[in-house]
Amino acid sequence: MRSAIFLVLTLAIYSWLLVDRFSPEPAWSDGSGYMNSASMLTKWRFTSDLRKPYAIENPYPYHFEPLGLHFNDKSKQLTSTYFVGLPLHLAFVGNFIGLNNGPYVVVIGSALLTLLITALIAIELGVRSIVAFAAAASLAICPVFVLTSTSILSDTVATLWCSFAFLAAIKARRKNMAWALATGCAVGLAMLVRSTNVLMIPAVVVALWNWEAIIYAAIGGIPAIGFLLYYQASVYGSPLHSGYGDFGAMFSMQAFVPTVAFFFHYFMLLLPFALLSFCALFQAPTRQTVKDVAALAAWAGAFVVFYAFYSPVHQHWSNLRFVEPAFPALLVMAGMGIEDLTSRFLPTPIREFAASFSAITAAFAGFATVQLYSHYPNPKLRDQGCVQSGQWITTQLPKDAVVLSMLYSGMIYFKSDQAIMRWDLVSRADAQGYLRDLKHSGEPVYALLDSHEVSDPRIGNIPGKWTKLATFSSASIWRVIPN
Repeated sequence: MRSAIFLVLTLAIYSWLLVDRFSPEPAWSDGSGYMNSASMLTKWRFTSDLRKPYAIENPYPYHFEPLGLHFNDKSKQLTSTYFVGLPLHLAFVGNFIGLNNGPYVVVIGSALLTLLITALIAIELGVRSIVAFAAAASLAICPVFVLTSTSILSDTVATLWCSFAFLAAIKARRKNMAWALATGCAVGLAMLVRSTNVLMIPAVVVALWNWEAIIYAAIGGIPAIGFLLYYQASVYGSPLHSGYGDFGAMFSMQAFVPTVAFFFHYFMLLLPFALLSFCALFQAPTRQTVKDVAALAAWAGAFVVFYAFYSPVHQHWSNLRFVEPAFPALLVMAGMGIEDLTSRFLPTPIREFAASFSAITAAFAGFATVQLYSHYPNPKLRDQGCVQSGQWITTQLPKDAVVLSMLYSGMIYFKSDQAIMRWDLVSRADAQGYLRDLKHSGEPVYALLDSHEVSDPRIGNIPGKWTKLATFSSASIWRVIPN
């Protein structure tokens, strides 16, 4: 009873910390892309209309597409560049509590459930509670997990469904086919969130280790995977195409060595408990432990090896979020290794203390390092300019205004009815023609820029008199009078 009360209080405090840093804003590419897609789904649509200035008769449509959305030549509609899974979650919850509140429930709820499921997997595989909760705690304080649990990103939701798929798979071993169906359903939902989560299939097959259960799991995955294929065929023209375009072009053999070095360096800094996962390889080999470790290794290894060839990963520590679905597997393996080694090599009187001490030390070893290395992410603070400028645009701008924007273009599309022109995509010649037409029609032109965009040389492609009207954090709003 005391343990349950402690767990509830801990999760409550942690959820408050996430809420305090959480940004529900449709900011930048990811946030606006997911929220605009969710907005379409709440209207029972897969696409949305391109907003063009009325005065421009034959504009090049790509000059007017907001960030996170892409103009489709065949449908003449805007389509999302992101997978549909997270928007489906947001739209479903948003129907009950409003689309602006949905991200709190979906993302923070996924974070709390992921922590709980990580601990439950470890306990199910024979790890004592104190070690299991230390593994979950190390995930909770990891800056990568904090970042994806306080922003409108798909990574924490993907990690939730991958973790639940594995938990259901090991529970299905008891010949409970309902858990096998749940396994397939969870894998399907994980693939809806991000199709690369198909990498979970080898792990759940090893975990199930039974043809009947595997068949039930395959049946459980049909609805979600079927919807994914239908959606992609409807929106992108093929069930195997997505909004990411040529995703494979970003993979290369040259990326492998620097990315592996990057993984080791940042796991040591940000998730040190995970480095103890190799301890699981030294367990006393029994048929069950070999199967468990093989399943966990298949889970973690699939993501780590796959993304080791993905060029963008080693560009910044936050890109570890691509392999975040593998974090619980690494942490559970570390817990199993600690449990086994302390049980085999230490006398009983100090075994409990040693296991607890090693787990807690490993779980929190990175905390001081992270504080010295970099501050914890705070998306709410980061997105203040987006909040304030969004309020200004929706209350101060004329309805027929045309807004020049890039980073904030998706937010403008979500929050207002104004047409958007992408200053970063338009040439000087095209801009001159557009502005001439807008000047003749009397449609006013404004610009919403982030601080680094103001000094971008491409801004020079937009001729006219620029007057700053307001500044909000890193955002600034300008009135543009065409020459």
